[in-house]
Amino acid sequence: MRLRLLAIFIFAALLLNGCGPSTAGTTSLPTSAQISTSTKASMQPQATETLHPLICYKTPESLDELVRNSKNIIIARTEKNLPAVRVNVNEDTSASAHAFYQNLTPMQVTVLKTIKGSIPEKAALQIAQYGGTAEGITEIYDNLVPLEEGKTYLLFIPGGNSDTPYSCRLSVPYYSNPQIVNGKLEDYAENAFHLPSGMTEDEAVQKIAETVTKPVLYSSLRFGYSREVKYPYAKTNTDTACLRAFSEDMLSESAIVIRGTVTDVVFKNYMKYTVTALYSIRIDRIFYSKLGYKQGDTILVEQPVYLGYMNIDEFGLQPGGQYILPIRKDTGMVSESQTNGDDLVANLQSLYMLLYPYFPMIQVTQDYGYLFYGDTNHGGNGWKSLVNSLTAPVVMDVANVKGEGSYIDGMKLRYDGDFEKDFQMLVNRFCSN
Repeated sequence: MRLRLLAIFIFAALLLNGCGPSTAGTTSLPTSAQISTSTKASMQPQATETLHPLICYKTPESLDELVRNSKNIIIARTEKNLPAVRVNVNEDTSASAHAFYQNLTPMQVTVLKTIKGSIPEKAALQIAQYGGTAEGITEIYDNLVPLEEGKTYLLFIPGGNSDTPYSCRLSVPYYSNPQIVNGKLEDYAENAFHLPSGMTEDEAVQKIAETVTKPVLYSSLRFGYSREVKYPYAKTNTDTACLRAFSEDMLSESAIVIRGTVTDVVFKNYMKYTVTALYSIRIDRIFYSKLGYKQGDTILVEQPVYLGYMNIDEFGLQPGGQYILPIRKDTGMVSESQTNGDDLVANLQSLYMLLYPYFPMIQVTQDYGYLFYGDTNHGGNGWKSLVNSLTAPVVMDVANVKGEGSYIDGMKLRYDGDFEKDFQMLVNRFCSN
């Protein structure tokens, strides 16, 4: 169950205990516009005070639940507390919404190891903890134990990367984040059923890794689509043999390799049978390029639609979805053979196509996992170099347009922070300027 913080602050002549608002999901450190500089909110304390609010939370029932609800799991060294800020934590920004102010004290930490998520090692994070003194108001959370400076912790962070990528709010209950002393875990409280006190750091990492690598249902994954488009019928088929034909050295034929977000999908009809999907893709990262594009640009990719590949749920690129895409430069033309032996030819709107469109593209989930075809059971085809000890098998519990079960049996999922680094190494191996 997701951690939920039910919250209300009650300020009166006498100080009463309240419950803090929800911190599920990504919460960035505030901008200057978000920090309170006046007493404009009716529930904002009016004078210098010391408050003792109370955080209410639901304890994770198992390590599986704790890991599942954590977008990032890291081992980090705390450096120093930064100045506290007072923030309106109510995500409802409508005019009628009440403001709920809380003090947050960021702790500067250095990442030593990433077990799950996309935060790179050696990154400097600012992890916001509840409490501290800001604008003449001191907040002390009696049921939370803050991180101490100069210590090493195993941290479970519910929020992923955001507009300020490495600013996040620490999970509660805080005892889910044990301190590591002399290579062993020390718990604050009743955390023994998750990761018991005295367990070594290596044992804890292995136990978390085993949880991460359990089989995952495809239907449980979320991809953040802005809308889902239904692909039209197409005459040309693809099947299992096409999956097996892929090899990583095909990367050498790429004109550009990107991580990009699909912003639009338009279907085009040419001649009698040819249907294409015209993708508008915002470039979020460039792994390799022989072209003049830069990060933030939009590239048009036009891809013929194949029944059995584009039409089934696990293949079609969708608006709002983020993918890792090797792209090749083509002739910009398609042809159809006629019964009299002649070919009809049509010009496409774009010169660029997916490098190998006969199997699923690498896709990024909303919680920063990487879904990819990593079959290792049929001659080691697929992205075999991307399969590591933290890779989980994915059960394709979806049907194709005919109502038949998926023929894909080699899908994998990784949550560790090294995926894009491993992919970049693979690109460097096969692509050259």
